[in-house]
Amino acid sequence: MDWGIIAQATFFVAVGLLAIVIAVYVFSTSLLGLAVERTTRELRERQEAQKKSTNHQLEGVRKSLDQAQQEKIGQEVQTLRKLLAELEGKLRKDEKDLADIPKKYTLPFTVRGGVLFPGLGFLLAAIFSGVAWSLANNITPVLHVFLVLAVASIIYGLYRLHISLRAIEEISITSEEAALKRTVEAFKTAQKEVEEERKPRLALSFFDPIPPIQTKSSESVRISFAIKLSKGQIAERATVVFLAPPGFDFITENNKWEKGRQPKWSTAYPEYARAELELGPTMPATSYSLLLTIKAPSSPGSFKLAYRLQCQGFVGHFEEFEIRVTPEE
Repeated sequence: MDWGIIAQATFFVAVGLLAIVIAVYVFSTSLLGLAVERTTRELRERQEAQKKSTNHQLEGVRKSLDQAQQEKIGQEVQTLRKLLAELEGKLRKDEKDLADIPKKYTLPFTVRGGVLFPGLGFLLAAIFSGVAWSLANNITPVLHVFLVLAVASIIYGLYRLHISLRAIEEISITSEEAALKRTVEAFKTAQKEVEEERKPRLALSFFDPIPPIQTKSSESVRISFAIKLSKGQIAERATVVFLAPPGFDFITENNKWEKGRQPKWSTAYPEYARAELELGPTMPATSYSLLLTIKAPSSPGSFKLAYRLQCQGFVGHFEEFEIRVTPEE
């Protein structure tokens, strides 16, 4: 067996692996630097949440165990003790996993873990194999010792390099999963925004008179207003509802308006007079001009009336406006 060739091969393998270590470190730190930090933070948060959950379960089991011991329920005590032991073991594992996160995911990307440890192994292998190469012409036990040391150093360096590569793989997979998750969330957000933009929204504008409306007691006032789409393309089953305090009365000039009264138990303006009009099955993006006649009460004062617009996919809030009733002259 030509020990010189073996020593040469070992030397060049060690030098080649030493170059690979530097390349892997440069690649991992330049491309995965932010991913390492983000993944480490997410894993730490996940492990801390899991540890907190386990602690919470432990507290509950301990309380149940104390109660069972006081009540001397033997079978339940045994079951709870077994569960307590399992949770304590799980807690120890959670604490160990939490403590191992920096070692597992951060150390391989540092100079010490990513370069020094594997690089030192390959450097020693190159030195030992170089010495063995120089002793190849004189076969002695020392030659064999240096070759064994060189091979052992290569194995150690490969082990440390394997740790770094495995960490890179896990970080890459986790980063891809996180990126995919962020993409899905962004798509859902964008889809929700598009749906919100498509949802109709109605608006009402008073023309004549414009609130606050002035009228005399027991007189009727004609209110001119318009309803339009302020957002969206089509409103289905658009409806306008007017409410007036007791004493007011809606005078409808056609049978399209539906009159009524709010029930006593209603949380919105109980016992108010009610007038409702549906604008049709669909309402395009045009303005509807409408008239509504309201008869004022006999007693003067300042009164709050309200209206609400709604359609399929949109229910507006009650908007108030004021009518000031003055005494008859």
